[in-house]
Amino acid sequence: MPDIPDTDLSGQLLDNIFGNGWELIVPGSSIPEETVVSTFVFPLFQMLNAVVLTATAIMVGYVFCFGVVGTANEGVPLGRRFHSMWVPIRAAMGVTWLIPLPYISILQIMLLTCISWSISFANEVWSTGLDYLETNTGFIATAETEDTAQVENIAAGIMDNLIIQHYYDHKLDIPTENNVIYETITKNGEHQIYFVFYPPDTDGIVTEDMGQILLNCEDPEGQLCSARYDALEQLVKDLVPISLGIIGINTASYSSSIPTADDFNDAVETYRQTVANNADAYFDEKNTDITEKIHEFVEEAKQLGWSSAGAWYWNMARIQAEASDEISNIPEVDSFNENVLNPSVSFGQINEYLTAAEAYRESATQSVEGSPGSKMDLMDIRGGDDGIKWLLAKLNFSNGFVDLITDSDSDIVTSLASTGHTIIGMSELLLGAAALIDIGQETIKQADNSFTGIVTTLIPGLSMKKKIVIGVIIGTLKFLGKVVFLLIFILFPLGVGLAFYLPAVPLLLWVMSVLNWLILILETLVAAPLWAAAHAMPSGEGLAGDHGKPGYYIFIQILLRPVLMVTGLLLSIIVLKCVGAFIGECFNIFSEAMNDGYLQGPVTQISMMFVFGSLAALYAHRIFSLIFHLPDNVMRWVGGNIHSMGESMDVDKMKNQFGSFLRENRNWIRRSFKA
Repeated sequence: MPDIPDTDLSGQLLDNIFGNGWELIVPGSSIPEETVVSTFVFPLFQMLNAVVLTATAIMVGYVFCFGVVGTANEGVPLGRRFHSMWVPIRAAMGVTWLIPLPYISILQIMLLTCISWSISFANEVWSTGLDYLETNTGFIATAETEDTAQVENIAAGIMDNLIIQHYYDHKLDIPTENNVIYETITKNGEHQIYFVFYPPDTDGIVTEDMGQILLNCEDPEGQLCSARYDALEQLVKDLVPISLGIIGINTASYSSSIPTADDFNDAVETYRQTVANNADAYFDEKNTDITEKIHEFVEEAKQLGWSSAGAWYWNMARIQAEASDEISNIPEVDSFNENVLNPSVSFGQINEYLTAAEAYRESATQSVEGSPGSKMDLMDIRGGDDGIKWLLAKLNFSNGFVDLITDSDSDIVTSLASTGHTIIGMSELLLGAAALIDIGQETIKQADNSFTGIVTTLIPGLSMKKKIVIGVIIGTLKFLGKVVFLLIFILFPLGVGLAFYLPAVPLLLWVMSVLNWLILILETLVAAPLWAAAHAMPSGEGLAGDHGKPGYYIFIQILLRPVLMVTGLLLSIIVLKCVGAFIGECFNIFSEAMNDGYLQGPVTQISMMFVFGSLAALYAHRIFSLIFHLPDNVMRWVGGNIHSMGESMDVDKMKNQFGSFLRENRNWIRRSFKA
């Protein structure tokens, strides 16, 4: 018998149902009766077993009496109806399984033994996942540095700024200052390193109108930050001759030969390899910082056993996020301010070079075998003369919201939860603003003549129209109050759903699955005597006969269900991390295509956020449904017709309950709004 630790939650749960020592009930065991029979479950099973054993004995007696008559009448052992060697074998096996031992029958002891092994197997799988988590510095899903496409986008922004500088320096003979690098520290303690491209001293162009590169670092002295810093410096140096070549400039340091595709690709690959080669050293460095935290988590999770796995999801997500914080700090490139540079007399020629540079980069990336080329935005506003397109792009903050979620180092559920708390904070601020507006209205309504005198003094000539002035002020405040309440009405349910319901999905599904596993155990132990009796029935061939075969599939499911539940949870975490970017990319394509050409105001943007939040909720439910999908469906591959334990209905009930909660909150907000 496997040893189930005293700290194992599933073992404790079964101890409370069956009594301490249930897993050690075997013939000849010396478990004290007052310890084992601590609940009414075993006496209840004893009575059930006695009834079924009696009925089975009567059935077996009937079969053999009928067989004796058939033998005498037809000259065939047991008669033609029961003429099978399996009939006596199954009858003997069924009766044997029902023999009462201390507390329960032999078959029920076999099932309890199977349950013990299933818990042990699940704990092994859970321990394997935890060991991997500890060995790999908190990573269950992979975390990677910049890929080629991301580096290409960084290089594109750098090239555009260099081309503008080179044009002014060499074509117009208007020198620009040397580019500088400086470091600042934010109020949150994060280090920000800026690569600033200085503008020419002409046409009213200032530093803010040119582009810059921003590198965020937790530790500027850390291995990965230093590698990115060095790689950026080298990338800028490598792109200088390419930029000069595009505009055909000869300098003392660089020739004006036309750049080849390899020049750009080599610069990109040099950057990528420099960062990637230093990532392992960063992991070692980071591993030293969080090893103790991971070890404590792993040890506690192992002690509590497999049944606690779903409760640890947030711990695993936060550990992975902490371990990969620096990985996600990919340099951000801000391009030049086209609205300032475009009116410039010389920008028409510059724009031609920028277009040539874009064509060159696209050709270079397509020349790489297997590369699809740089990702192009559906809405390309460069060089456009339609101001509406620029406005649409500026208003399109829903895509920024989606990118923030899917580009995060955390999985999509963790990122959305953080965003949900931010939205709730905004709603609380709006609620405070609404309270101030109401107070302002009441104050003005109760204002005395002295207040009115102040108003009319500040606005000369309105002494005879003081009521109109106060009416306008009150009307304005009422309108602002309605707007604020409308925003609360829209944002609060979204924030609550993202911050509380969505993160609870894995826990809710896991708890329901564990409880359904417990129900399956009780169902199996109650049905075990009937299953044994089914073997004694004479119809059918083989060891199981016509009536005993389904029970074997359930028997195997008891053994495998905890293992498959843990496997489903771990796979869910991996898939959740990997598929999040795919969901975001598809949604961005959909939203840009659907809203292209329309003014994307706040209503459109908030609506798209709601759509994405709903998509993320469905996505999380679908991914975490692996927790019960695998146990319910794996046996079908070997011919088992195992029915679902009802987790899908539980999910629907949870959705309805949470929907009712949100509706009540909406009704409260609506009543407050009307008041």
